[in-house]
Formats: sequence, structure tokens, C-alpha cells
Amino acid sequence: MGPNTAKYRVTGMTCDACVIAVTEEVGRLDGVRAVTNRLVVAGPLFAAEHLHEAIEGALVRRAEREAERILVSVKGDEATLTGSVRSWAEKRAVLGAARHTPGVRNVVDRVRIDFTV
Repeated sequence: MGPNTAKYRVTGMTCDACVIAVTEEVGRLDGVRAVTNRLVVAGPLFAAEHLHEAIEGALVRRAEREAERILVSVKGDEATLTGSVRSWAEKRAVLGAARHTPGVRNVVDRVRIDFTV
């Protein structure tokens, strides 16, 4: 290790998403120019019967992060969605959620796809 190199031990990761998240977060720190990832997934923390709840929780957290990028305004029974998403699939999901909301008769789509977010 050189004079500008730091080495850290990270434990408790249970999936590849954890490895990616740690790598991305460390890469965002001020002064970090590169991250070498030698992280290894330790194994599952959940019993098989709890995986359903874990997946649902992950989906809720993802939806909350995505919802922060979408502004919803409502006038009468018309909803206008403005903001950005990362893919066509996300755009379809956002618009579908709005269209299937009880009481919404029309959805104005001002959602753009931004592959850099």
C-alpha cells in the first residue's frame, strides 16, 4: 500500500447488492479517486421463510428513492407527473402506478428518461 492508500475491513454483507452499495458509497467520498473491490458476500442472514419480507422491504426502499425524483401534482381527477427516471421500465412503472390509483382518470406524462441519474 502506498502513502495515499487506505485498507478497510467490511463485514456483514449478505448479497451482491451490498457489495455494490459499499463500493459506490466509498467511491463518493471526498478525495477518493478509485476503489478496488475485493469484498466477498458472507452468506444469507435470513432464513428462507423471511426472504419474501426482505425482498418486499428492498422494493419499498427502491420505490421511495425513485419517488423522490418524481413530482406529482393533482387537479381534480387529473395527475401530472414531472421528473426523471433511469429507464423505460421505471417510466412505465411510475405511470402505471399513477394510472391505477383510485380516483385518477387522466395522467399527464412529463417524466423524462435520464440514463445518468
